[in-house]
Amino acid sequence: IANGFGLVTEPQATATVQAGADATATAAEWTPTPVATIDVSATITATATPIPTPPVPPTPSIITDTLFTEGLTNLQTNINQVAGMSMDEYRQIIRANLLREKLQEVIAEESVTATEEAVNARHILLRVREPEPEPTPLPDGAPTPEPTLTPTPLPEG
Repeated sequence: IANGFGLVTEPQATATVQAGADATATAAEWTPTPVATIDVSATITATATPIPTPPVPPTPSIITDTLFTEGLTNLQTNINQVAGMSMDEYRQIIRANLLREKLQEVIAEESVTATEEAVNARHILLRVREPEPEPTPLPDGAPTPEPTLTPTPLPEG
């Protein structure tokens, strides 16, 4: 309502003033004061024309109780005429939207990772070792064969 009249609420005005004071104090602590140095070998040039300073916008006023009441009455009238709902129904809709936004923020922080696992490959090759075949047992009463020695072939080349 305050924004509709071009005004600010008291907490907004207080926060703005406090932020300005904090920023000034921080700048004074950390920013060294610049010191002018004269370079004798520099050539003299014409003086630059000063840039006009933009006009300072007027400080917004804090909303009064009367303006707030007028704005709220206008809002109620518009909601009733346009949407055909009461102020309580409108508040329930706004409340549900705010709760949904807060829930989305919490869920996003807790369960959504910033990066995703990915594999950049066309083929993934795996070596599979098959077990050695076990010899079939001989039937009962069969003679045990004599082991034969076979020479290992030499590699070519």
